[in-house]
Amino acid sequence: FFKQKTAYEIKECDWSSDVCSSDLFSYTLRHYDADWLFKCDDDTYVVLDRLSSIPSSRYDLIGDESVDTRGAPSGGAGYFVSTALAARICSDRTLPAIGAEDLVIGRAAAAKGARLASSTLLCKGRARLPSSVNAQVSCHWCNPLALGVVHDLMIHGEGRVIRAVHRVW
Repeated sequence: FFKQKTAYEIKECDWSSDVCSSDLFSYTLRHYDADWLFKCDDDTYVVLDRLSSIPSSRYDLIGDESVDTRGAPSGGAGYFVSTALAARICSDRTLPAIGAEDLVIGRAAAAKGARLASSTLLCKGRARLPSSVNAQVSCHWCNPLALGVVHDLMIHGEGRVIRAVHRVW
């Protein structure tokens, strides 16, 4: 049964993207009751109340378009892993302890016969920003200024964002 619950908040841990996500998955499986896990980088803007719009019981791993081009999601854009797949990944003692976690997890998922899908609602860059007038869920590579701009778009709607340099400053 697909309960559509997603574990996305883990305050007690500091996860490095250089550490294989199987540790994160293992921790989450032990401490949370969820159907899906969502992992993203710390420079990613995520609209939390839109997360539930993406998971589908037809798939085991859902990421950005990188799933289509390289067979693995972008960890920055964020990706969903079903808890059933997460449990299978956690039991695999052959996974590397360090490395590009998104590639490690994507390749492990494919090797285990997982059903992979991509969603344009997850963006590994800033080409598609979440706002109050679209359904975008995430955008990546956001410095503090960019995070503020995206937050303003969420509150105030679409606007025009321009990059300007003051001639005196």
